[in-house]
Amino acid sequence: MEGLNSIDKSKRDIFTSVYFIFGLLLLLINDFYLKQAFHNQITGKLSDIAGLFIFPIFFSHIFRAKKAVYVLTIVLFVIWKSDLATPIIIYWNNLNLYQIERTIDMTDLYALLVIPISYKYKGRLTFRDDVSFKYLRLFIMLLACFSFIATAGTHGNIARYNIDASKADVYNALKLLEKDNPQNVVPNPFPGPPERVSVNGESVGNEDDSLVDSLYFKLYRPDEKKYPVIRYFFSGGNSNWQDNNCQLVLVGVVNGYGNSLFEKDLKADDKSKARDDFKILVLDNLDKYLKK
Repeated sequence: MEGLNSIDKSKRDIFTSVYFIFGLLLLLINDFYLKQAFHNQITGKLSDIAGLFIFPIFFSHIFRAKKAVYVLTIVLFVIWKSDLATPIIIYWNNLNLYQIERTIDMTDLYALLVIPISYKYKGRLTFRDDVSFKYLRLFIMLLACFSFIATAGTHGNIARYNIDASKADVYNALKLLEKDNPQNVVPNPFPGPPERVSVNGESVGNEDDSLVDSLYFKLYRPDEKKYPVIRYFFSGGNSNWQDNNCQLVLVGVVNGYGNSLFEKDLKADDKSKARDDFKILVLDNLDKYLKK
């Protein structure tokens, strides 16, 4: 019997099992459709639940270190959902390679309850070893890799605006705009540059590389209940902050549940409304403050 059990285990296949495929499809459908269609607390949690089910299964199979992978998954998820991950995300995004986004919401930690179920899952017995089955298995594995990257990765942008001014001057203008319109300011969890960048419109050098290339801002949209917050940031490799080659990127919005929604999550009318509000709240006022 021991030998038979050994054979059975060697023939178990995770990637073509029903629940792994279901979890993978749920993750993809939620990220690319359900969040856009409903964008509520449920859709905000579904990706975490589906991801936490299939992610450790996938990597424990790849690395053959099940306990280590599951422990590491729990630790990394807790860090990812806390402020601890913010400096890492900012550093990565400043490289301008591939933008990473995530929403800090500690209630997402309830999704960790799926971990024991994932850990106990054995897959299914299969005795197929033909070429078509191997290609199917490879396709599912590649689709899983794509889902992991898409979940935490770039979400596109709603709009980009080239500004004929240095980052230092635009940053100063935005700070003056916020000072005159405190009702629009949202507490910002992203660290900005040190205050050596003055608020009087004068540019300051960056000899010690202490100023980052991307700075995030948030602002309230007056009388907007559906998506009350707009998110935007500086972009580009303008590392010395002096070049007149600044770009503002309208990243997305935040809904009433605190979920960040990006280009792929929003309908055309919602994106158009976000662009109109951003123009009224920021772009139309920027020139006035740049001249100060």
